[in-house]
Amino acid sequence: MNQLTLVEFAQKVYPFISTDDFHTAYYRVLEAFGRGDIRKLIVTVPPQHGKSLGSSVLLPAYMLGLNPDARIAIASYSATLASRFNRRVQRLMESPEYEKLFTDTRIKKTGQRTSYIRTADQVEIIGRQGELFSVGREGSLTGNRVDVFILDD
Repeated sequence: MNQLTLVEFAQKVYPFISTDDFHTAYYRVLEAFGRGDIRKLIVTVPPQHGKSLGSSVLLPAYMLGLNPDARIAIASYSATLASRFNRRVQRLMESPEYEKLFTDTRIKKTGQRTSYIRTADQVEIIGRQGELFSVGREGSLTGNRVDVFILDD
């Protein structure tokens, strides 16, 4: 298993990211969840502390890097917000920094002709079982098995 920590991952893909004491502790908890050491996690922190960046962007990308067969769903009160999280994860996953860290986790490139799905609401990992879904409160995940469900306001 990849020994890269979530804090290290965050620093490599977002060199500008804050890694003060709060964020370091927060990312350690998210990493424990991502690695399966914590099965259920609720995060309650005031607005503008980086909860969504950590839990709805960095964490899904990190988890799919560790396990390209993971099936992850991000849900939000708004389909627009859920799709925004999904697109941010996708942009992160197609970055050169991500590709160097997680060589087995690839998604369809923009404009690439392949049978793999890449939309604002769903992306499949090439050659693997992994997927990332996003859905708003009116949407449905019926019929889709997920290993991890992230609910972000």
